[in-house]
Formats: sequence, C-alpha cells, structure tokens
Amino acid sequence: MTRLSQYSEAFWGSSFTSTAGFEALAQRMKDGRHMCKEFEEYLKQRYEAENRYSKDLQKLEKNMKLKEETGVLERSWNKLKEEMEKMVQIHQDAAANFLKQLDDVKKFNEAQTAKKKAMEETVKKYQSNKINLYSRCMNNHKNYKDKCREKDSASDNYSVMRSSVTVQAKDLEKANKAKTKADEDAVKAETAYKSSLDTLESARDLWEKEMQAACDVFQKLDYDRIKFLREHLWVSLNVDSQVAVEIDDCCESVRQVLEHCSMENDICAFIEKYQTGTNRPARIFFEDYYTNTDTMGRRGQRSGGQRSQPPRSNGATMSDEDGLYATLQSPPDASTVTSFDKLLIISRPHTKQMPCELTVEVGQKVHFVRQMTNGVQVRLAESNKFGIIPNSCIRL
Repeated sequence: MTRLSQYSEAFWGSSFTSTAGFEALAQRMKDGRHMCKEFEEYLKQRYEAENRYSKDLQKLEKNMKLKEETGVLERSWNKLKEEMEKMVQIHQDAAANFLKQLDDVKKFNEAQTAKKKAMEETVKKYQSNKINLYSRCMNNHKNYKDKCREKDSASDNYSVMRSSVTVQAKDLEKANKAKTKADEDAVKAETAYKSSLDTLESARDLWEKEMQAACDVFQKLDYDRIKFLREHLWVSLNVDSQVAVEIDDCCESVRQVLEHCSMENDICAFIEKYQTGTNRPARIFFEDYYTNTDTMGRRGQRSGGQRSQPPRSNGATMSDEDGLYATLQSPPDASTVTSFDKLLIISRPHTKQMPCELTVEVGQKVHFVRQMTNGVQVRLAESNKFGIIPNSCIRL
C-alpha cells in the first residue's frame, strides 16, 4: 500500500455533504495549538524556576560568612562561595534564555492561529454554500420527478379520453389543456433542476479548490509547527545541558582546592594561628593556716594558743622579733633569707593572672615577705598591698 504524504490526498470523502476531512484537519490544527500552549507553559515554569533558584542561591551565597575556619578547608569554602556567584549568573542566564524562547513560541503560535483561522473561515463559507445548494438541488430534483409523473399521467389520460367514443368534446378539451400544462410544468422543473445542478457544480468546484488550498495551508502550518517545536525543544534541552556542564566546572574548581585538604595540616594551621602557649599551669599545694603568716606579719595559732615555731635555716631558731617575718619555705641558699624590710626592685614586668597575684612594672619597689613554691610573696612599697609575683621578676 502506497504511503500518503499529502493532506490534499487523504482528507476527502465520497459523500457530497461530508465534512469529515475538514473536521479532521481542523482538529489537528487545534491540537497543534494546544501543543504550543503546553510548550509555552513549560517554558514559563522553567523560567520562573530558574529565576527563583538563582535568587535563592544568591541569598545563600550572601549568608556564607565563615571567618573561623583555617587552612585548606577555609580556602575550599571561600572558593565555593566564589563559584556560587558564577552559579547564580549561570541560572540567571538560563532563566533569560527560557524567557526569550517563551516569547518566540507565543509569537509563533499567534501567527499560526491567525493563518489557520482565516483559512477555516473561508472553507466553512464555501462548505456551507455547497451544502445549501445541494439541498436546493435535491428539492428541484424531487420537483422535477413529480412534474414528470404528472406529465405522464396527464398524457395517458388525454390518450384514453381521445380514443373513447363516449367522451364529450368539452371533457376532451379540458384533458388536453391539463396535458399541455403538465408538459410545461415538467419542462420548467427540468430547467430548474438542470440550473441548480450547474450552480451546485460551480459551488462544489469552488469548495474543492478552497479545500485543496486549506489542505496545503494546514500541512504547511503543521510542518512549520513541528519543525519549530523540535528546534526550540532541542534548544531548551541544550540550555539544561549547558547549565549542567558549567555547574560541574564550578564544582570541579572547588574540588581541585579540596583535594589538597589534609586534616593534619589544617589542624597545624589552626594551632599556628590561635595557639595560646605551651606552659601548663603549675600544681597548687595546700597551705597550712597555722604555719603561715597573715598579711600583717603575725603567725597563726594552733589549738591551745600555742604559736608554731618553724625552724630557722641552717639550724638557727628565730627570735621573738623574727615572728614578724615569714619563714623561707625552701630557700635555695642562705642569701635568700631576708628581713621583712628588704627592699627589692622589679626587673621584669608581670600581669596579674590569679586573685593572689600582683601586677608590677619594671623599676617598681617592693618589700620581700616570704618565699613561696610558686613565686615570692611581696608587699608593694607605695600601697602596702600583698601578693605573689614570679621569682624572675625581682632582683635582690
């Protein structure tokens, strides 16, 4: 079976008043317009989605304000922030592309609809005229047949009466007039019938030409529509592919930085940037209240009112006057044992870090009180305030 390729070959019908071929083509045009409308909606939704997504990415990128991280991970994060700016632009470009295609499809669909509507109206007009003339022709045909029957009947009646010997001349004359009138009516009916046939044929010929033209126009519109939608659908898919490629390039740029991320190196980078020191705080030992001297230089008493008498360095004992001064806990040598009024000069500054310590400056004068395990207890010369400072801060 030969495959038909032209609308003008396939959308006719044997019935004179049939409109099935035209209706099939009109429905095809309607379906094509619906397809264009669906593609319009697709492009509109894609534009809105890309535009909305680009704005969300832009908002996300502005909220990426990491400042605490260090090392390669920090550089990777900053690179991601930089690439996200590119991703925002990529999706904005995609949205603009979809919007442009949407405008093109709308214009194309409007142009096709205008051409289709004009052709449909022309064909419908000739089709309606053809059907009306066909109906009139069929009426003339029926009237022609009726008049022919009347003519035959009148002719037969006249022949019978003329051959009859009993018929009167008056009746025969009347039959002859009826026969003559029937002949005239039959001739008129025949003329009207033939005339309506000629008119109908002329209308059919005009309709056929317009239907032929409509088939050609509809096929051309269909061809252009399929080609247009195929090309623009291809372009829209290329937009998605291009977005995917460019987004992957952005991701690859971040991955290239992230490849050099090492847990050990990032930890070392954090230490180098934020380290606070390598010396740990020393142990704090128990201080017996009754074996220590208070801030006024008086020794505490144990139960029973007895004063404790700590041993003097090198086996010596303290006199009553020495009770005003503190004992040396663990003097390095005899030279460190000084009186309460021994005046010292600060040779190295120190900032107070604990409640029991003092803040001192270079050149400041202090009085030695006693040697501690974690430093030297002194009294400020200008304020008589007691506290502890490191051994390295004084010069005896």
